[in-house]
Amino acid sequence: MNGLCGLSSLHCLSIDRCVNLASLTEGVRHLTALEDLFLYECPELNSLPGSIQHLASLQCLTIAYCKGITSFPNQIGYLTSLSFLNIMDCPNLVSLPEGVQSLSNLSQLTIDNRPKLAKRCKKVKGEDWPKISLIPHIAINKKADF
Repeated sequence: MNGLCGLSSLHCLSIDRCVNLASLTEGVRHLTALEDLFLYECPELNSLPGSIQHLASLQCLTIAYCKGITSFPNQIGYLTSLSFLNIMDCPNLVSLPEGVQSLSNLSQLTIDNRPKLAKRCKKVKGEDWPKISLIPHIAINKKADF
């Protein structure tokens, strides 16, 4: 992942079934044209780098079956183009960072198969509800909250 600086025109990046991938490098900052980032079945991946904030073109972020993910960096709030955030089966992710409430273009949040995070995002009562309450379409555990 260190050779990312030459990929500044890349629009879509899918990292799939990288069982030994523990982290993304700070080099992701060079992916300035990236619109879609899919992280799927990377069980050792434990976090996203703070340099994710430089992905100004990112519109869709999907993280699925990454059991090592424990948190998102607060810098996620700088992803001003992000429209879709999908979190599926990441059992150790139990809360959302404050930066999520800065995602003014986020139109859809999907949280699937995460009971602890789902509880924190419960409408009105959940601890993370104030961070996501302005998102137009929220689907938690496949039950849409429109």
